Amino acid sequence: MHQSTPSCEYGKVISMSISPLFISHGAPSLALDASPAGTFLDHIADTMPRPNAIVIMSAHWLTRDLKITTAAFPETIYDFGGFSDALYQIKYPAPTDPDMVSKIQHLATEAGITIVLDPTRGFDHGVWVPLSRMYPNADIPVIQLSVPLRWTPPDLVALGLALTRLSDEGVLLIGSGALTHNLGALDFKNNPAPHWVVAFRQWVIDSIQAHNIDALCQFETVAPFSKMNHPTPDHFLPILFAAGAGGLQNAVLIHESMELGTLAMDCWKFDGGQ
Repeated sequence: MHQSTPSCEYGKVISMSISPLFISHGAPSLALDASPAGTFLDHIADTMPRPNAIVIMSAHWLTRDLKITTAAFPETIYDFGGFSDALYQIKYPAPTDPDMVSKIQHLATEAGITIVLDPTRGFDHGVWVPLSRMYPNADIPVIQLSVPLRWTPPDLVALGLALTRLSDEGVLLIGSGALTHNLGALDFKNNPAPHWVVAFRQWVIDSIQAHNIDALCQFETVAPFSKMNHPTPDHFLPILFAAGAGGLQNAVLIHESMELGTLAMDCWKFDGGQ
């Protein structure tokens, strides 16, 4: 994939910048739990301008090539099992926005990126769980991006960079995944996080604070205990999209908590500067 800097000639720039976010969305029960992470998401909208649209990459839509939702009102997908019946009653009927889809396509094309339109895909829980806490009225257009598994980590950074000017037009760019995600090691007694979670999490913090995007892109081979925290890479990859969109120079850790012993619920704001 060819990377280039997005043109500044496209569209009308609205003077309302919104910093890209990485959100650890945890278990689907986050939509209902009275947890620190849930409470944080309940109030985060009060700390930023109201978006004109939300573009969100979820770890739960894994594809060969990059795809984007185009259904007028994507359905709410319950891509999980064994949770409270109340969770399956939640609907998130946010619309998409054809004009925003066209903008995303234009910026991607300028950067040499191809996006496949998907008119049937709904919103998985990596989208509607955090957004149901952040914007419960579902009255802001939402466009979901897939995680393209054929891409390299630098490709995801390049995609974020290609879409970064949307942030200056009042669009909230979100990578929705998990800072740590080993479902086979969940601790339902909620003991303190084990050393392998603590070490990996601190490595991420140190890499971001050092503005080391190359290290983040190589997390599978250079981060301590990477395979224990991410047996598969899908839940870490959305942070690369968000980091590419906002840059690391002014990144801020805006929430930290632990759930089920090994799920680090860290959320980051990437506040500009490449």
